[in-house]
Amino acid sequence: MIEIDPDRCVGCGRCTQVCPTGAIRLSNAPDLQARLDRLKGAIENLKFRLDQLQKRM
Repeated sequence: MIEIDPDRCVGCGRCTQVCPTGAIRLSNAPDLQARLDRLKGAIENLKFRLDQLQKRM
């Protein structure tokens, strides 16, 4: 049984494309705004990390 972590899933659909049996569907995918909010948060996190790495150099 596959478990999806809703905190990490952005609803990109990649899992549906690679499932060999076609058993995965995005019928319960988060709405677009929630996905965008998570992506924005991830981008901000990456910006912060890059800034921290640059400060070390």
